[in-house]
Amino acid sequence: MSSEKKKYRFTEAVYLIEILRGLSVTIKHFFIKRKFAINYPEEKLRITGNTKQIIQAMDKDAQYLAERPEIIMNYRGKHRLLFDGDLIRCVACKMCETVCPFFAIYIEPEESRDPRKERVPKIFELDLTRCAYCGYCVEACPENAITMTSDYSLVAKQRPELVLQKETMRKVIE
Repeated sequence: MSSEKKKYRFTEAVYLIEILRGLSVTIKHFFIKRKFAINYPEEKLRITGNTKQIIQAMDKDAQYLAERPEIIMNYRGKHRLLFDGDLIRCVACKMCETVCPFFAIYIEPEESRDPRKERVPKIFELDLTRCAYCGYCVEACPENAITMTSDYSLVAKQRPELVLQKETMRKVIE
């Protein structure tokens, strides 16, 4: 092996040309490239239907976003408990609580007043600060009582607001 050092020219040693080349890329992206943004509190993105149709409906300048992988159709958002009219589908079997790897679900069962069910959840809490949105709870439920929606706005001023109760997770289906 040779221990000779490579001789650099003056422009290579100073890095001036490389610095200017990097600045030109930054300026090009800052001033020339088209930007796409949503004014979030006023405008909200709804993830339904075909992704390309959503983007075309939002903005004609945003056509290049149609191939972006960030907006996907099987997005897992907030959880919902399904109700058939006034009757909750959940039978408090605690399968979702058992399968949850982060212990984000707490269920306390009670006897049901309806003769069609043995038990219903007296307390059903889901802590979104602990949830990883993995979907295991949805897959484990034998009654299909829990589902994940496309709601992506998961903001709160305080942590206790991110603990969903049975009443706040209610979604009535026919």
